Amino acid sequence: MANFLSEMREFLARELKARSVESKAADDISEDIAIHFRQSYGGIPIYIQKKSNDYSKRNAEIYRKFNGRNTLQLCREYDLCYQHICKIIKEQRDKKQSDLFQ
Repeated sequence: MANFLSEMREFLARELKARSVESKAADDISEDIAIHFRQSYGGIPIYIQKKSNDYSKRNAEIYRKFNGRNTLQLCREYDLCYQHICKIIKEQRDKKQSDLFQ
C-alpha cells in the first residue's frame, strides 16, 4: 500500500498544480489525503476496479434517446443485447415514475 499511496500522492500533487493550485498547497493537500487513506484503510486489503461500473449516466442517456421504436438502434450504438436495453429502459422508467411520487 505504501507504493500505491506514494504514487497517489504524486499524482494528486501534479494534478492540483496543473489546475493552478500553488505548489506548496498542492503538496500539502496530496500529503493530507495520503495520510487519511493510510489511517482509514491501512492494513485492509482493498480491491479497486479498473473499469467503473457506474452506468447511471449511460443508462439515463439510453432512456432519453429511446423513442419506442429504436431499441435495435440503441443495441448497436451501445453494443448491448436487446434484452439489456429493454431492462435499462424499464428500470429508468420505473425510477422516473417513483421520483414523481416522492
